[in-house]
Amino acid sequence: MELPPAPPLPDLRLVEGDEEVQYVYVELPTSLPEAATSVGTKLSITGLDTDAPRLVIGGRGISAPALHLSGEYGEPLGSVMFFAHSGGGGGGGGGGGGAVSAARYVGHCESVLTFTVAASSVGRL
Repeated sequence: MELPPAPPLPDLRLVEGDEEVQYVYVELPTSLPEAATSVGTKLSITGLDTDAPRLVIGGRGISAPALHLSGEYGEPLGSVMFFAHSGGGGGGGGGGGGAVSAARYVGHCESVLTFTVAASSVGRL
């Protein structure tokens, strides 16, 4: 049995001021320390409009030096779509009388930005 074709994605153009917004899916190395990916950690991405963006994570002086990562754009395998949680609340999971929640389509991206640890930060992992 063959599935029907998926409907086309809506032409979503997000604008902030005079600038068009573009979503980018970011992949980080799985070897990053937990502290580097915890809530509240300072992240700085520069060069998004170049072929080699840079990501700096953290950095609180000598005791906690920043991690430097180098980025590279690629094409995703399949579609990468973004959804926002909307409605319901509470229900959380499986069966029972929990509230129903839904996801609202926000947008999609056409590129994936993959970061790897820069040579200068390798010894800090």
